[in-house]
Amino acid sequence: MKIICTTTLAIWLLSLTSYAGERTIAPLQELLSHYLSIKDALVNSDSKTAGIKAEAYGKTLEATTTAELNADAKKTLAGLRSILAKAADQIAKSKDIGKQRIAFAELSAGMLTLSKTVKLADKSIYEQFCPMKKASWLSNEQTIKNPYYGRQMLSCGTVKTTIQN
Repeated sequence: MKIICTTTLAIWLLSLTSYAGERTIAPLQELLSHYLSIKDALVNSDSKTAGIKAEAYGKTLEATTTAELNADAKKTLAGLRSILAKAADQIAKSKDIGKQRIAFAELSAGMLTLSKTVKLADKSIYEQFCPMKKASWLSNEQTIKNPYYGRQMLSCGTVKTTIQN
């Protein structure tokens, strides 16, 4: 519990930096794409696909450079990199959908922070919130498809904000 609280605090502090601007950076778009694939796999309760997509996310994160980012975005990504990598690794290595969903909450918190600093997509993305899990996630569509409970509570949640458009 202490690790999660410390991680959440670090992510919150990093979210206080300013938005990087209008241009979308290709490697970060790819990170978002892998993230959304992990989300979709968890919505479908498909732990195997979630693991495969999380492995691809980790490789993309490792290969992502910060050359095209402004100073605030570089600082944010540097601060989040280990958190994002650890969460993706936990999802990739676990076959337990419950454990994958716990790690996805950490991955989502980091991606949400990143999305507030860097433009990740050329179209709107949505911060959605599960009141049962008390955790958010990003989606490229407004329709709620809950990755924390999948088919058990597929439409449980709300759209909190539209992050980019």
